[in-house]
Amino acid sequence: MSKCPSCAVEVATPFVFNLAAWSDMACPNCKARLGMRRLRSLPLTMIVLSLVSFSSLHLLGHTAAVRLAGVAFVLSIGNALFMLWEYTHPGLIVRKRPEPHPETVLNLH
Repeated sequence: MSKCPSCAVEVATPFVFNLAAWSDMACPNCKARLGMRRLRSLPLTMIVLSLVSFSSLHLLGHTAAVRLAGVAFVLSIGNALFMLWEYTHPGLIVRKRPEPHPETVLNLH
């Protein structure tokens, strides 16, 4: 359950990958059209994956590689928990209707 950004009422959100349900999602109280905020865990995933790949390099010595592997393991567990929380509690934004564009364009050059 997430809160509507305009009226702060609890709104039941669909699964993150259910795009059909997200396209017609609206607040039951104020009827505002709602959308999903960007996922913040994707850039964090790239950082954790790069650290995990560096942990396989044992060029720094055995103790440094073991320490780096431990840090990578802790960060990957933290990232997995953060992704799970973010997928179950997505942030909501109010979607605005796009500005109408004119059908004809005048080229006055």
